[in-house]
Amino acid sequence: MIRSALTTLALATALAGCGKEPKAPPAAPKSPPDAAAPAPAADAAPPRAPDAAPRPAAPPATVEGPFIGVWMIDFEALDKEPTIAKMPAAERARLVQAMRRADTRVTFGADGTWSMRLGGAVRRGGYTVEKVRDGVFRLLTASAEGDAGQWKVEVNGDALRMQRDGADPLPLKRAGDEQPTFDGLRPGLARFLFGKDADVPRAPAEVKPADEATAKRIIAALAGVWTRDMDAMITDPELAKLPAATRRARIDKARLLFAALRIELFPDGRVLLSFGRMKQAGTWTPVALDGDTATIATRMELGGVTDSELLTVRLGRNKVQIALGPEKAVTLARKMKLDHGHEAPGGGPAGANGEHDH
Repeated sequence: MIRSALTTLALATALAGCGKEPKAPPAAPKSPPDAAAPAPAADAAPPRAPDAAPRPAAPPATVEGPFIGVWMIDFEALDKEPTIAKMPAAERARLVQAMRRADTRVTFGADGTWSMRLGGAVRRGGYTVEKVRDGVFRLLTASAEGDAGQWKVEVNGDALRMQRDGADPLPLKRAGDEQPTFDGLRPGLARFLFGKDADVPRAPAEVKPADEATAKRIIAALAGVWTRDMDAMITDPELAKLPAATRRARIDKARLLFAALRIELFPDGRVLLSFGRMKQAGTWTPVALDGDTATIATRMELGGVTDSELLTVRLGRNKVQIALGPEKAVTLARKMKLDHGHEAPGGGPAGANGEHDH
């Protein structure tokens, strides 16, 4: 999943500032001090103070150009990009699926500000523009953290291509009111984390829950807000084989991807999975506990489809692994605990699904 989302995240990382800071313009030379004015004569009338001139308000910063507006990834154009077209079909399908889930939106405002939403995370900053020729512009972007980058932007009607430092261009189109596309993804936590083709056991129609004492132990270990674990990603042996610069870039991009994922397991049996506009809601039931390995059943809904999973979860201290067999697992880290005082999604702080800054 990390690898498949890199193209989307390149946009976020560059806008957030992976480039060099543009050089500041040279400071204007200081003016020499004025010669001392002669002192007024002793019998001279005191000078009349000039009327205070009204100070006009500074005009608002405005930017003009066909790139003003909200943009989203154009998947039809992306599929024709040479780098994407050369990918194996399975890898290309994973890439597109991950990018659709992220539901990236880029906004260029007429006030000289930009914002980028990737899942639930939002990055913001400012930009200046220089027209190269009709339909082609050079944008200097700076994030709220003060980092900067430079983009070549080509606009043709409702199509836009962004390219940075000779990297592959990213095709965008004007965003409308399109509904999120799930690309055949069936509902379920494991199917989302491992991919739609993952072989995940289904829970039986009638689930026998664990006894009360066992259920309380499982709930205490799992109730909370979870996301992908960065530590597990950083220590991945496959990542260690990459060159240092590539490794750092993938880690930076994965941070943005992981920030967009939110899994909420409530102690009363509700569960919510959020990633961009893709949201799955359902229930989870503690089934069994064997040492530090729990079994839970989930029933999730997505796009009008309901499905179930029977999951093996290895419990740790604020970290868990959802496992499909002994060698296939995804590690999650708990961002906060949830107890019975937390409201349902959308009803209070624990369930707020709005955007948040990172």
